[in-house]
Amino acid sequence: MRILITGGAGLLGRALIASAPAGVELHATQRTTPVPAPARAHTVELSDAAATAALLDRVRPELVIHTAYAQATAERDVGRATESVVLACAATGAALVHISSDVVFDGERAPWAETDEPAPVHEYGRWKTVAERFVRGRMPDAAIVRTSLIVRADPPDGGSAWILDALRGGEPVRLFVDELRCPIADGDLAAMLWELAARSRRTRAPGSGTWPARRR
Repeated sequence: MRILITGGAGLLGRALIASAPAGVELHATQRTTPVPAPARAHTVELSDAAATAALLDRVRPELVIHTAYAQATAERDVGRATESVVLACAATGAALVHISSDVVFDGERAPWAETDEPAPVHEYGRWKTVAERFVRGRMPDAAIVRTSLIVRADPPDGGSAWILDALRGGEPVRLFVDELRCPIADGDLAAMLWELAARSRRTRAPGSGTWPARRR
């Protein structure tokens, strides 16, 4: 199965690449930070619809796992990038697993059901909501995964490393007092996404079975 991961150099993208099942032909997009082996790297600006369409037309993935995002430039790197990926998937017939976020909700009445109406309270959450709606409107069969805070222990992810460094240096760490989130380890989330990918394979190719065990 040929799979394209967007944002292959990011925290989740790297975890997906490191735990990819045997037998997968793995491709990944990058902007400036190199994608790790063994994925085949493709430099592309995902907010450029024509460039993204050309990439998918060339690679012809059976499935795209869309992890790429940037909070600081959410209109471009969440909104427009997701539109480009969705349109390219629809044009080439690729299945889609779209990574969203729990910040599409305001946190006022958790726990949330999948069918609850999003109520974002900041710009990043609003663009994630826009992206979700575009996915559902154009690719109703796509899987939308709302993850919480993604972390890595060894080596620590960027956010965790900043806290650890500050504490080790005796510096005060100031965080939110009105935000409670449930973190998930990057490897655990990657394993769940590969299970979704395997389900997609069985659904789209009846009788094809499952993949061998993941690489260690």
